[in-house]
Amino acid sequence: MANLIIPALAAGLTAYYMISTVGLTWEARSTGWLIGSVLLLFCALQVLLTLRQAVAGRISFGFGDLFENSQNNRRRLALLLAVTVFTALLPFTGTTLGLALVLCAGMLIMGVRNIWQLAGISLATASFVFILLIWLAGSRLPQGALEHALLSILP
Repeated sequence: MANLIIPALAAGLTAYYMISTVGLTWEARSTGWLIGSVLLLFCALQVLLTLRQAVAGRISFGFGDLFENSQNNRRRLALLLAVTVFTALLPFTGTTLGLALVLCAGMLIMGVRNIWQLAGISLATASFVFILLIWLAGSRLPQGALEHALLSILP
């Protein structure tokens, strides 16, 4: 069962993305559906391979150490919570601020404590996403107050 968690989460996120792109232009929607369909195909393939291994007796249907109270499991749960909060707040925070915050939170969860790494990686990644996808490409990623302010002062 534990081997099916990643494909299940990937399929769920893909379905969420495909449903949320219904209102976009046909180019964005068709690209998302093409990539999403390939990802769903890979998820189905992974499920079939996992079931084949289980039938052959190489893996069990148990959860193994998935629910063990270990540092890695607590980190996994915290990362899942951070991504869930990021997704839920995305319409309010906007892509740039939300991405910077979730990246910083993820690195903190994983043990990064260097302030320059936390700020540098989070801000650089969010800045590149803003510049390349929102400003230059004009994609319709969720925009918050930060994106609106930046777009109002940029040419």
